[in-house]
Amino acid sequence: MHTTDIAEYALRLKNARGEDAVLVAAQRARLCAQQGKEEEAATWKRVEAALMVLRPPRET
Repeated sequence: MHTTDIAEYALRLKNARGEDAVLVAAQRARLCAQQGKEEEAATWKRVEAALMVLRPPRET
């Protein structure tokens, strides 16, 4: 999946799942890795990373 596709998918996932989007992406990456679907797991990890960029900074 291209970088622009990853970013677009991450944004759609964030709009659909809100705060849980990062968790969903991480769970799917883990599940794919457990099933031996390494390429798909890598894609989900990239989606997770894109979601982390979209998150607002944490307040301290």
